Amino acid sequence: MSKPTREELWTMVTTQCMRMMEEDKTVPMQVFLPAPQGLIVMVGQIDAEHKEEFRQHIKGTVLAMNPDYYFLSMEAWISSNQKGIRPSLAPDKKECLMVSMYCKDGVHRNMIKPFEKVNGKIVWGDEPEELSQPGLQHHSPWNFFMEDVLDEVLERARTKV
Repeated sequence: MSKPTREELWTMVTTQCMRMMEEDKTVPMQVFLPAPQGLIVMVGQIDAEHKEEFRQHIKGTVLAMNPDYYFLSMEAWISSNQKGIRPSLAPDKKECLMVSMYCKDGVHRNMIKPFEKVNGKIVWGDEPEELSQPGLQHHSPWNFFMEDVLDEVLERARTKV
C-alpha cells in the first residue's frame, strides 16, 4: 500500500472533521502530523487562558518531528466585518469549522466551512471556501489562531502607515 499524498490526506482530514462535527456537534482543536504509519493526532480542548501554552506544546512537537506539513482543525468565528474588529466580537459573526494545512514549502491552505446548530443538528452554510488572502498566507506558521493572525496583519499594516 502506498503512502497517501498530501492532497489525499487533506481530503481525508477535512472530510473526517466535517463528519465529526455532524456526529459530535463540536470539533476539538486537533493537530494531524504525518508519520510513516499514518497520521498522529494530538487533541486539545483549550480556552483563551491556555491557548499560548497549547500553541507552544504544538510548536515543540512539530519542531521535534520536523514534518514537511501538518494539519490543524478547530472551530472558529468568521465575519464579513472589514473594520479591524475580531470576528468573535463582530455583530455578524458566524461559527465555522476551520481546517488548515501548514507546509514547509510555504503552500498553506485553510478551509472555512460556516455552520449553525439548529434543533440539535449541524446545518452547513456556504460551500467550503479556501482562504488564501494575501497577508494571511505570510503569517507565522505557529500562529494558527486566526484572530491572532488578523491582529498580526493589522499590526503590520498600522506600523507601515
